[in-house]
Amino acid sequence: MSGYQSDINLQDITFVGDFPIEHSIGGYGETTGATDDYALVLDPPISQYRMGMHLQVKFNHANGGTGTLDVDGKGAVPLMKIVNGALADLDPNDLNNTLIYDLIFDGICFQIVTGIKPQIPAASEGEAGIAEIASQPEVDAGIDNSKIVTPQTLFQFVSDKITGLWENKGFFDCSTNPNFPAGQAGDAYTVSIGGKIGGAAGEDVEPRDVFYCINDNPGGDQATVGADWGIIQSNLVQATEIIAGIAEIATQAEVNAGADDLRIVTALKLKNLLDGRNATEVQTGLAEIATQAEVNTGGDNSRIVTPLKLATWFVTKLATEGASGIAEIATQAETDAGADNQRIVTPLKLKVRLDNYLNRETQLSIAGADINPNIRTTPGRNRYVSVNGNMIVCKDIRLKPNIAIPATYNFVHILNFPKPLNTPTPHQPTIMLSSTGNVYFVQVDANGKVFLSGTFTDANEELILNLTPYVAKFPLEYNGAQPPS
Repeated sequence: MSGYQSDINLQDITFVGDFPIEHSIGGYGETTGATDDYALVLDPPISQYRMGMHLQVKFNHANGGTGTLDVDGKGAVPLMKIVNGALADLDPNDLNNTLIYDLIFDGICFQIVTGIKPQIPAASEGEAGIAEIASQPEVDAGIDNSKIVTPQTLFQFVSDKITGLWENKGFFDCSTNPNFPAGQAGDAYTVSIGGKIGGAAGEDVEPRDVFYCINDNPGGDQATVGADWGIIQSNLVQATEIIAGIAEIATQAEVNAGADDLRIVTALKLKNLLDGRNATEVQTGLAEIATQAEVNTGGDNSRIVTPLKLATWFVTKLATEGASGIAEIATQAETDAGADNQRIVTPLKLKVRLDNYLNRETQLSIAGADINPNIRTTPGRNRYVSVNGNMIVCKDIRLKPNIAIPATYNFVHILNFPKPLNTPTPHQPTIMLSSTGNVYFVQVDANGKVFLSGTFTDANEELILNLTPYVAKFPLEYNGAQPPS
């Protein structure tokens, strides 16, 4: 049984008005259930949820996340915790089965006001919070920026750092150019009388200069242990490339002249020098980068042209008939085609092109589609050639009739030859004799059609076709229809 024990039964009390009995009494109980939706039964049970109702609850198991509480079957109400002055959902294990939690109903949820360990943010430069204490190795490493350094670890760190700092060993007379004494790291000597330290080949020192030991060493000359010692010059001497010292600041005129090698140049005077030193053909200096428009115009002689702008301008300067410029080299195929009017033909490609068409003879045969079916050629005797690509010369063409004897042809279209480049007007027929002595007339028209006139009187009679050589169109063109047409 859960709740407060009393001889008074609240169910037997009649209340006047809306007396909030649950406000003042509330109840205590232990939850049941196996999930984060907890159930609580009070005795006596509550009649309803009231604003400000106070409960003390022991939960029967830890929560796995957000949760609810249903009291006496009045409905599940969200359980909320208070984080930084605001309500927030429960995180896993905010509740456990050992503590008793104070809950107050706010009309929407049960606020858990005690029992949950407050969440403190991690400490940072901008927010107070909690932090882990750094170990001594972490303090010594000096890398971690989230852990806390304690006085003890800080003291140990500082003690380690100052161990080995200078120990004043007193004055040292260098008038006889002595060697370095035996020393331990941190030993420091003040020069009383000037001379050299580290032997005759040692470093020059003057009174009040200090030499100090960097690494433990047995002493000796400059060559032997000089690297184990450092020297601090306390005297004010003129600064040089190898001696730290004092120097006068140069005037603007001295900076501009660039002849003084002893005075110091300040940043301002250097800027003034550079601002007033423009690059020319005879003087190094500063120059503005030209815009693309200025590069394209080519009129500015004081600004700098960058590789990108030069390349951008260069690709636009294409050679034409009216302007010099750049051009791509034509391929052999483009050279042979002869159609491109922008690319350059090299001597080699021109030679290859000419070699392919000059002093060249190409043997051709009359195709079957170019022969009239009423005439035939002797097998293997239907060849002509093109010289240099378009000079047409008959080589060995022998014609025979392919119809009954006598076979008469009255200027019949018998063959297709390459179309002439120019055709004489009027075109006169060529007179030819056959193997039997018969006379024939042959002529070629502007379409390359070969016409024959004459009569074959013998089936074995041959006419050796010997057209007058002519120049044909290039590339070669033929009449498209089979004779006769």
